[in-house]
Amino acid sequence: MSSKKIFKKSNLVYRYFHIGLLLLIVFLVIVQTVTIRQFNKSAKQKLNSGVENAFIGIKNDLKIEVSFLIGINPSSINWDTDDPTTINILWSNIEKIKQSKINKIIEKRLLDNGITQDFEYRIIGKNLFQPINSAHFSSKLIPDAYQKALTFDGTYTLFIYIKNKDKIISQTTLINIVLLLIITILAVILISALWISFSRIKSSNETKTDFINNMTHELKTPISTISITVDLLQNPKVLNNKDFLLNSINIIKSENQRMHQQVEKILEAAKYYTTELELEKDAINVNILLKRFVRNFRHRLDGENHEISISLKAENDLVLVDEVHFANVLNNLLDNAVKYSKPEFTKIQVTTVNPDPDNIEIIIKDHGIGMKKDVKKQVFDKFYRAPTGSLHNVKGFGLGLSYVKTVIDAHNANISIKSKINIGTAVHIIFPLVKENDSH
Repeated sequence: MSSKKIFKKSNLVYRYFHIGLLLLIVFLVIVQTVTIRQFNKSAKQKLNSGVENAFIGIKNDLKIEVSFLIGINPSSINWDTDDPTTINILWSNIEKIKQSKINKIIEKRLLDNGITQDFEYRIIGKNLFQPINSAHFSSKLIPDAYQKALTFDGTYTLFIYIKNKDKIISQTTLINIVLLLIITILAVILISALWISFSRIKSSNETKTDFINNMTHELKTPISTISITVDLLQNPKVLNNKDFLLNSINIIKSENQRMHQQVEKILEAAKYYTTELELEKDAINVNILLKRFVRNFRHRLDGENHEISISLKAENDLVLVDEVHFANVLNNLLDNAVKYSKPEFTKIQVTTVNPDPDNIEIIIKDHGIGMKKDVKKQVFDKFYRAPTGSLHNVKGFGLGLSYVKTVIDAHNANISIKSKINIGTAVHIIFPLVKENDSH
């Protein structure tokens, strides 16, 4: 599968994932809406149940208080079946109970059932001269108050108004909503994390497949050339042609060297990624090294439309680096600048500057095909090669920039890339300069 087809397929998968994620979020919102209603209903039921249980306790406590006032045993009276007149007379003694006592009884029973809000109450009865009220109870509170008959015939009734009743319900509902939202967010995060992990594994497998295909192509070409040349040498007609024989031997030797170099690159890269990078640092002048490299690369750029320029503006250029690895980095970046230049026009600029007194910055800029943002994010990944429309139109195994990043990091330096499609790419490397005590 080509890089272009893989890219299109990945885009399609990502699109389906985003649609699926959107549908999941819509589904969760619907579930939340239904659940919130259930939470609200449940909170109301819980409050109503708490008040109902509190009423039972309050009624019993008031019976006991009334009995003590008139000097009888509360258990000697059947409050629910005895003569209504007798019961009404007994309950009429409730007005002798101090309001503070009634208040404490109601408060305790409400607290026992988890109701902590302030309340107001009223007791009305057939034989009461006037209702027994808490300080701020008024008739306008009756429609929103809970009420419970104290006598079996309903001649005495207790009203309890719970302040901020809606607030209790909303707080209970809010707590449940917050918990549900947390669970929903965690679910979305988990799904996204799993998708990212899956995408990375998939991307890694695709880039490794790309690497293997490309490596096979790079090695297959010299093998095919050698095979064809050997077949020609087996022809008896050419055995006496000395020039042809020498030319064939040179071809075999050249292709063999090419294949050997490719294998060495793979083995060298494998060594860097399986063992810790060992550095032998020396103080070198960056400007001098760059001059040499630019001079060598100029020989590869023949013609009026191909040029490489150098501008060494850095006055301080002494750095402490492993010269072999540092040279490999420069060679790799210049090589990439050539590879990804436009076929009809190659222009590369190499610049050094001192952005501050402690560092030197190397800028290698081309005016080539550039790269997209998603490509720029992956160029330092192992095996990754920027797609250019054809798998093999740019040579290499996708190990170069990964190696470059490894070397730069090992030197405690920094590398960044700025690129725009069809405008070009600029690689910025910032190395710390040698301090006086480091050069000895």
